[in-house]
Amino acid sequence: PEVPELVAKFDGPLQRMHLRSLSQLAKEAHMATAGTALDELLADAESAEMPVGEDEGLSFPVPLQADGNVVIALNWTNATEPCVAVVARPEDCNTCSFGLDSCRAKSHLHGPDQETLLMYELPRQPFMLANDLNERHEHSVCIRELQNGTVPVFRLLGRISYYRKPQVSFIKNILIIGVRTFINPGWNQEIVLQCTNCSAASQVVVQPITYDSRCRSVTQQMMAALAVANRHQEMPSSVDTSELRNSQMEEAAQHGTMAGINCPVPSSSPCAGYADGAFAVGFRKSTDYDDQYATFLLESSRRLSGHEKQIFFHHRSAICLYPGGPSAHGWLVGFAVVHMNVLDMQAFIGFVCFFGVALPLICLVTALLHYNKYERCKHHVRQLRLEYQREQLERELAAGEEEVETGLPRQRSGSLSGNLSSNLSASSRDAGPVVTPSRPAPETNYQVLSGEPRASTSSAFLRPS
Repeated sequence: PEVPELVAKFDGPLQRMHLRSLSQLAKEAHMATAGTALDELLADAESAEMPVGEDEGLSFPVPLQADGNVVIALNWTNATEPCVAVVARPEDCNTCSFGLDSCRAKSHLHGPDQETLLMYELPRQPFMLANDLNERHEHSVCIRELQNGTVPVFRLLGRISYYRKPQVSFIKNILIIGVRTFINPGWNQEIVLQCTNCSAASQVVVQPITYDSRCRSVTQQMMAALAVANRHQEMPSSVDTSELRNSQMEEAAQHGTMAGINCPVPSSSPCAGYADGAFAVGFRKSTDYDDQYATFLLESSRRLSGHEKQIFFHHRSAICLYPGGPSAHGWLVGFAVVHMNVLDMQAFIGFVCFFGVALPLICLVTALLHYNKYERCKHHVRQLRLEYQREQLERELAAGEEEVETGLPRQRSGSLSGNLSSNLSASSRDAGPVVTPSRPAPETNYQVLSGEPRASTSSAFLRPS
């Protein structure tokens, strides 16, 4: 039989020792025993007790509240899933601290390396803080693993970090997020929230809104998303909805009513799912020390796939706040629009226009100007050649006229000495042939141009007959 009063008196090693004694007495009295600590007790009876390791220094955020469950998230890489428990002191990390919910984890793959994220939803222990954040405590997270499949091994992962639930105001304006795809792909956007008690563990993500194809009105889509978020407890009282556009939106956010909404109810809430699976995850800036406003930075350097562009472009998206880090649900705190970055689009259009239109046009104009210059130079050379030939002809004609004027006196003197020459010629017949010297051709300054036939440059045709 269970004796809760007796069990509650013992903590840590004393509790384990007395439980072993009770188990031995029950065995001697041939009484049947059952419980979660029997495996550990039998293992300790046969072998040495496995000591609890030192605190690994991790931090697990837990909100200050009097009721509800506690969500513990673990990044796990081993094949077997451990059991998790929250203990009041590190020395209380033993098998007796684990219950039925300690080994029920929801696994989820996240991150670029597809690591396993284990989410444990544990009942809130009576010793956990509810109001006073400054109260000193040693509340820790303990896990139990099986070594070699049989011997349990206990490890202390870290301390519980309590935080107050933040008070957030719904973002009035629709946030515009510009995505670069051409130069320096990615995005860089700051989101400023009017938030009190936002901690470093808080995260802001952008999630797509599920909508029906028949619901084409943007306002109707946002109202349906607000109503579904309220039904899935994603619009708690910590979110101030007084900044919404109209009373219908405020009514849908506070009470989840579908009055005036003609769209079908979406199948899933806008902030359902873990933060790491969202389009963009933003963390609070380390240099932000304002108590009233919190600045979260969304940045990435990857390109959007075609499927993501179809989902996000030209549609509304939800801005979700995860106040305590990894969780299965967030708070809906605003709406956003994802589209192409304006400057990046201008650069892409300028690139296409320059290399597709301007550069070929510049090359064509340059070729035409070069051809025109070549034709002009060719015509100019032809003109220079004709002028040069004309000057040469004028000089040849002037030289011919001078030869004609000097040749007339020679003909008169030749007639007077004709008789003498006839006598000399008669006497010379007996002596043999007489060689008469040939008259040298008149000198000329004409130069043969390249490509011009030499026969045309002779001065014989220029000499008058």
